Amino acid sequence: MINDLSLKNKVMGGFVSIALISVFISVVFLIGTSQSNFLVNTFFKQDMPIVNSLWNMNLIQAKTMEDISALLNPMKSIDSRKQIDINILNNLTLLNKEIKSIEQFNVMKAHNEWNAFILAQKNWSESIKSLLEIEQEYENLNIENPYQQEIDVLVIGVDQGTQAVDAEKAIKLLKKMDQLVKSQIDKNNEDFYKSLQIIVQSNIENVKKSSNKVIQMNSIGMLVACVAIFIAILFAVIIALYLSKEMRKPIILTNNVLVEIANGNFVVEINNGVGENAGALRKMTEKLRETIRHVLNSTTEVRQEFKKLQIVSKDSMSSVSQITVAITDVAAGSCKQLNAVNKIKKELDIIKQELLLVSGGAQRQVATTKTTAETISQNDIEISNIAKVTRQQSVDIENTKKIINQMNNAINQVAEDTSHVAANSNQTASVAKEGEIIVSNTIIAIDKIKETVLLAAEKITELGKSSAQIESIIEVIDDIAGQTNLLALNAAIEAARAGEHGRGFSVVADEVRKLAERSGKATKEIATLIKQIQRDTNTAVESMANGTTEVQTGANLGHQANIALKKIIDAVKNTVIQIQNISAATEEMTASSEQVVSTMNNLTHNIEINNNSMQALTSRSKDVVNAISNIQSISEDNFQATESIKQRFTDTAVNINEIAKISEDNSASTEEVSGSAEEVLATIETFSGKISDLELTTRTLEDKVSVFTI
Repeated sequence: MINDLSLKNKVMGGFVSIALISVFISVVFLIGTSQSNFLVNTFFKQDMPIVNSLWNMNLIQAKTMEDISALLNPMKSIDSRKQIDINILNNLTLLNKEIKSIEQFNVMKAHNEWNAFILAQKNWSESIKSLLEIEQEYENLNIENPYQQEIDVLVIGVDQGTQAVDAEKAIKLLKKMDQLVKSQIDKNNEDFYKSLQIIVQSNIENVKKSSNKVIQMNSIGMLVACVAIFIAILFAVIIALYLSKEMRKPIILTNNVLVEIANGNFVVEINNGVGENAGALRKMTEKLRETIRHVLNSTTEVRQEFKKLQIVSKDSMSSVSQITVAITDVAAGSCKQLNAVNKIKKELDIIKQELLLVSGGAQRQVATTKTTAETISQNDIEISNIAKVTRQQSVDIENTKKIINQMNNAINQVAEDTSHVAANSNQTASVAKEGEIIVSNTIIAIDKIKETVLLAAEKITELGKSSAQIESIIEVIDDIAGQTNLLALNAAIEAARAGEHGRGFSVVADEVRKLAERSGKATKEIATLIKQIQRDTNTAVESMANGTTEVQTGANLGHQANIALKKIIDAVKNTVIQIQNISAATEEMTASSEQVVSTMNNLTHNIEINNNSMQALTSRSKDVVNAISNIQSISEDNFQATESIKQRFTDTAVNINEIAKISEDNSASTEEVSGSAEEVLATIETFSGKISDLELTTRTLEDKVSVFTI
């Protein structure tokens, strides 16, 4: 069915098929690109903002707990505490904004983990607000370091009135805040942190899934594009080879047919493979064959008639000779002469009819030759049109080759950019790795600080216990001093009762009493110092506890930073691998585009060969037209020669009529008969020469026509 189509339809079908395949590749590539763009937009406009918000909430939570630990420090000034209050309120406001920014995506509300996180965040915020209310009461007292003021009151003995009461209230408020932190805020903070980590892990998994989907869509898109391009190239090559073969086939067949016709072979068979030219070429060949057949038949008839004319000419000359020999017997032979002249007249009439037939055949030959020349001219025009279409096709393919070269350059640029991105990603991975090492070293240092602080806290705690033991010892000493004082008092009483004998004992008792009083006073001073040491020790223990909490918080943040940094390193490594895969796919596309360019070059070369063949065929068609024109010229010459012969035969008939009249008047004069006989003889000789010339011309025409095989 395809072979029955014309060459034009086959070429058009091939280009339409290539265009449809190109449209299909473009649609597939656009679909894959739109899906990848959708996933990438979702990743950057939804997933990444959510992860950033969660990371900001994590930082806000850590900063808020650090500020709360600072509020428990009684050494902070009122201005510093107010600034810390403002920071905590700002942190809570920022936390609510981050939550609202996540909830606007409507992807977290349906998760149970998110609901648990919101509940934990609410409890955490409420407990912090309760702490801030207590802190506000503390700040209203406007007391800085209430422990120091209480020590001043107890140790120095300074009476500061209401300030001592306010200091006691401030200490109670600090203890209340510390109890609130330990009983509620720490627990709520732990729940809040755990729920936040669950959400963070869930979103990290979603980000990984989105990233994997993007990578999968890119891989599928690249695979489909490569397969489609390969199929398109293969199909284009097949169509090009098929069209080249189909285009060469009619040209070769037409060329062979025209060569056979130029060689005079009109029996050559014309197949349908020549395409649209087959009908015109077959008609031209049939007309030429018919014309040449008529020319051959006419030439054969003319040659036969010429032979008859030669016989008649010979007979006429013999008759004229007899007339000359027997001219003296004109009267006797006049009847015979008259009969011979009448016979010649009849033969001349027959020759005239034959010449009319030859003239008609010559006219038909000229007309047929003109028709053949017009047909071959039309064929030459069609071949020129085909050559023009072939040149246009070559120009279109050259433009296509330029477009493919531009695509190849663009792909090379993408490959170069991908290489730069891969190098930058590798550098980023190296920097992140160095950061991981630094964070790990920091965590180790923080752990060592933590151990040192804990050890110092234990030593201070032991010092506090030793102070308590010293206090009990001092109490025992105080009791002993009291009892000694009582004993001295009893001894003085007994010495007074003894009178003069107990005076020395009284002096000893008085010294013992003084010593007991000094011991009691010293014991009180030591007790006071011990209490101050215990207060300072308690303050140091509390400070060390706070420092331990802060160190623990710092260690936790360091561990969290280390984990996050490792995740970043893993993500960067995955990005490097993906970029390397993209680079490899780009290199494959570059190789494929180079193959397409090579295929287009081969196709252009084949079309140039076909164009050259069409030009050669056009040149040969012009040669055939020239040959037909020569044949037409020869036919016109034959026609003119035939007309000339016909005119001469007419003149000969007139002369014969005159001879007949002279024969009728033969009795007039023998001399006139003799002269007439000589004139007849000369006329017959001339007639014979003309017949010989016409015979030569007919043989020449027959030789020219005999080269054609019909």
